[in-house]
Amino acid sequence: TLAAEGLAVFRQARGIEVAEVDDADRDDYAVTLVVATPATVERAEELVELLGFGEVSVATLDEDLDLMVILGRDAADPEG
Repeated sequence: TLAAEGLAVFRQARGIEVAEVDDADRDDYAVTLVVATPATVERAEELVELLGFGEVSVATLDEDLDLMVILGRDAADPEG
């Protein structure tokens, strides 16, 4: 989606490599999730702080991923 592509450009400008942009498994996420492995929780917390919205969730990710971001409705209006 356009929002995901825009976010990818925003992240790349800040030195965060974006491996892939794709649609989520569903479209009703209220809150943005920054999914991390136990080893990358601190980086996920830093990204949530940089974004200004979202929350960290710990899960198993593909070997080649450090983090996964699933945009929620809060990404459209982080102020409220």
